[in-house]
Amino acid sequence: MELHFKYPVKHWLTTLVLGPLLMIIYDVFILTKLMNDSVGIFLLFLMYGAFFSLPAFFLYLFAFNRIVKIPISDLIIKTTLNAIGIVAVVLTFLLIKGSMMQMLMISYSISLVISSLLFNLRRKDVKQ
Repeated sequence: MELHFKYPVKHWLTTLVLGPLLMIIYDVFILTKLMNDSVGIFLLFLMYGAFFSLPAFFLYLFAFNRIVKIPISDLIIKTTLNAIGIVAVVLTFLLIKGSMMQMLMISYSISLVISSLLFNLRRKDVKQ
């Protein structure tokens, strides 16, 4: 079994970076002042986000390597993978709990969808 990592890794890493950025941008424009140290918060969320998202990433990678071999459109593949990713994000944050979980679920889910639009699936590179 040959695994393909390029798209899933780019998608995951971009989502990890965009999630905290969206929260910080929201905080700046809404002026909630939840985050006094934006750089520190960003680095903290990046570190914890990478750790806590590993199970979701492995599930996403497994699904990607299965679904990419099915002869369906790239849009359907991306939509399916985004749905899997969003469910994994929500489940992860429901397990962690906390006062900012709703905001985190929303920001990471939005960043997941945005980052999927930034990259091509390039199924031509995948041997079917």
